[in-house]
Amino acid sequence: FRLAGDGPKTVAIRRWGVAMLLFGMGIGCLALRGLFPVLITVALANALIFIALALGLRAVRTFCHVGGPDPVSWIIVAAVFLVSITFAHPEADYRLRVVVVSIGMAIVMTRGALTLRRRMPPDARRSYCFTEIIFWLSGALSLLRGVFVFFSRSRDLMEPSVAHFTVFLFVVLFATALTFGLMWM
Repeated sequence: FRLAGDGPKTVAIRRWGVAMLLFGMGIGCLALRGLFPVLITVALANALIFIALALGLRAVRTFCHVGGPDPVSWIIVAAVFLVSITFAHPEADYRLRVVVVSIGMAIVMTRGALTLRRRMPPDARRSYCFTEIIFWLSGALSLLRGVFVFFSRSRDLMEPSVAHFTVFLFVVLFATALTFGLMWM
């Protein structure tokens, strides 16, 4: 992840690369569900995914020349991790965990969209708008997933359903589209 130069765009791309690596590791941990304890496959996966989201938001903030610490993202990481550990035993109802994860993801995505909206330069309007739309769509889908799971009667997160398929498909599209949008900026 060492790119030539230390300008804001280079630093942002470097941070985005690390974020996507952690994001992929988190999704990989989720894929191991059933093979390893829930503490590893769910709590660690959620922690990696949310650390990736915090670093990804930091990359966007760097791109948009927004400095300073971002305690809100790290508070969300800690909250999701604590909820994931609390509900990590196999008999736990996964729905509260998914609702908290969904709300946390929607907050991070909304913050990314708002950062892009506030700092949109006139010469890069299309790329910023594209990336902003992906953030808004990701946040909305996260909230919809939380609502669906909250009202679901299923006790199995990995039960085959259109809602779960849509979410996991969108996760892959989200990572790809945001990476494209960030590179385009």
